[in-house]
Amino acid sequence: MTNDSDKQKADLLAQVKKLLGAPSRDVQSKQAAYYAEAFFRRVPFEELSREKPAALAAIVREQMKFVRERPLGEALISVFNPKIDEDGWESPHTIIEMVNDDMPFLVDTANVVMAELGLGVHLMVHPVIHVERDDDGQVQGFYSSAEGKGDPESIINMQIDRQNDPEMLARIQSKLAQAMHEVRLAVRDWRPMLERLDQAVDRLPEWADVVDPSVLEECQAFLAWLRDDHFILLGARDYEVVEHEGQMTLDVVEGTGLGILSETDKTIRSRPITTLSDQAQANREDPLIITKTRSRGNVHRVGYMDYVGVLRFDEQGRTIGERRFIGLFTSNAYFRRVGDTPLVRRKVAEVLERSRLR
Repeated sequence: MTNDSDKQKADLLAQVKKLLGAPSRDVQSKQAAYYAEAFFRRVPFEELSREKPAALAAIVREQMKFVRERPLGEALISVFNPKIDEDGWESPHTIIEMVNDDMPFLVDTANVVMAELGLGVHLMVHPVIHVERDDDGQVQGFYSSAEGKGDPESIINMQIDRQNDPEMLARIQSKLAQAMHEVRLAVRDWRPMLERLDQAVDRLPEWADVVDPSVLEECQAFLAWLRDDHFILLGARDYEVVEHEGQMTLDVVEGTGLGILSETDKTIRSRPITTLSDQAQANREDPLIITKTRSRGNVHRVGYMDYVGVLRFDEQGRTIGERRFIGLFTSNAYFRRVGDTPLVRRKVAEVLERSRLR
């Protein structure tokens, strides 16, 4: 911003703080003034100047009311059209408010959901504010990071294409809730998924000892390369091939789900072995599956997720299990050198081609 717009913004925020009770020294007014400063800090003056000070003050009051109570470890989400008589301000856009523990992927994921729903985002405000809460999730105070109090919370306020249909408003909220839940699962289990990947690197020679040693070495190098910031891990799960009444199935190994592949009451525990490709079912020359999932992801980036499977073979080279990783190759991973690994380079090229064709 220029010096002029800096001064104009400071003057505008001073008016907002006055409407919120500043320069009163009571705790509530001081907290409101701090919240207004923190909430609007990164918003350009050109955006703020479109609203009157009274409207900006009403936004802060509503925000502080919205964040007042949040169950620990859960996201708060509200999708609404503000009204003067109820909220003290109005907007030509639909408003989305979200409060969450601060973590990666939140902003990207919110944008992904809007893109999937075909909705334009006109403004996004995303401060991170340190919030102190009691055991019931009630706010005790808002603080700067320098004060060393509270925990960082992500506050997201979005203005999107106006939606007047209550069913659409409910759909937006439901999609956001599901996406934010998946973000939380992926972030929660990030380190265990890395450990699961490390274990796959170490145990691949044992799991696929019928495979040519040079191919095993190549595949181990590729899995290690994935771990080195070339793959965003979103989910992991183990499977085993089981015979049920003469039919071979691919069954979930209970308790192995991590991230977005964590088991729930909706998890399909058993699938026909034909869900694995013919090549994966019996190919002692190749212990890796590298492909695209059939479902589009909600987290971080629009599109179909990437799928890396590490197979386990018996002594005859038949597939008896799989360790599956779901995630996203980092944006430039397709174009980085993966060492002298022609087999893997070919597989990644095939995945890229499938992405182009979708």
